[in-house]
Amino acid sequence: MTISMDMLWDKIYGGWLGKCIGCMLGKPIEGWDHEEILSRLKRIGEYPLKYYIPMEFFTEEELVERRGLVRGEIRCVERDDDVDYMILNLEVVEKKGYNFTTEDVADAWLSKIPYHCIYTAERVAYRNLVMGLKPPLTARFFNPYKEWIGARIRADVWGWLCPADPTKAVELARRDAILSHTGEGVYGAMFQAALVANAFKVSNVLELIDTSIEYVPEESRLREVTKFIKELRSRGVTWEIAIKEVLKRYSNYPRVHVINNTAIELIALMWSEEDFSKGITLAVMGGLDTDCNGANVGAILGVMSGASGIPKEWYEVFNDKVKTAVCGYGTLSIKELAKRCLNLVTRHGVS
Repeated sequence: MTISMDMLWDKIYGGWLGKCIGCMLGKPIEGWDHEEILSRLKRIGEYPLKYYIPMEFFTEEELVERRGLVRGEIRCVERDDDVDYMILNLEVVEKKGYNFTTEDVADAWLSKIPYHCIYTAERVAYRNLVMGLKPPLTARFFNPYKEWIGARIRADVWGWLCPADPTKAVELARRDAILSHTGEGVYGAMFQAALVANAFKVSNVLELIDTSIEYVPEESRLREVTKFIKELRSRGVTWEIAIKEVLKRYSNYPRVHVINNTAIELIALMWSEEDFSKGITLAVMGGLDTDCNGANVGAILGVMSGASGIPKEWYEVFNDKVKTAVCGYGTLSIKELAKRCLNLVTRHGVS
């Protein structure tokens, strides 16, 4: 599929903006329960959520740790691992090309990311690398988090770098994911990469999901999750009921697992009606890993809508600045990051 240069830019930039917006929307309530989120929003007259979390949502004690993350105080995209991995993986491709290896990603982790700025499966894989293990054993050795959400949050950039080419995006995501994840953890990254890549050419969310899940093995639990949520959608239930059904059905999973969080992501997409703002707010109100779900949904719908379709009030507050823990950067321009992606795509003739 051929995409005009103007449209390609609009969609890549929209993906970056969407990722940053969704992350910042969910960051101050990361890990919170769905019921607690809704209860507080209703108490202050902010349900359903339509913009960044207001200060009134929190107690004074809670607010101390959330400065710069709430409505009226946001001045940039604060540092978060969801965005760090986008920057790091972009640099990997700039240095090594699209034929980078898992070992190249591992070297970038060791040289570019401080150990205390990575978590769960990634931290275990980092430790295993320091111990001298090589991928894919780094994902398997004493790793209780190997099917959690970490590889999925790293996958959006592969879709941006492979617009309308899900096959290539999925392969890049798999190559990256096996450093720290196995099984469903890897499939979640592959699914996410396919969703983002397909968003460059598909304008209907249900079609987007149907075409993207085909890149996940048939025996995967993610296939069952997708089927279940499509059934809920076909029954015409409300978003609130769908979330309750999902949280009940997958209550045995840890709150950072790829299964329950991808279920929330899919609900947000299917009930969004292709509306960017509605999609990211539904993802965050669903609870669990709110910054990751908001960021992944934003990355998809940001591509679908393009930067031109995202309301400016969502991103003007960033002043085009994103902070990162990736060594050598500090603060970056979101627009420049999108341009770097566009340069890679055009230089390598991917689109």
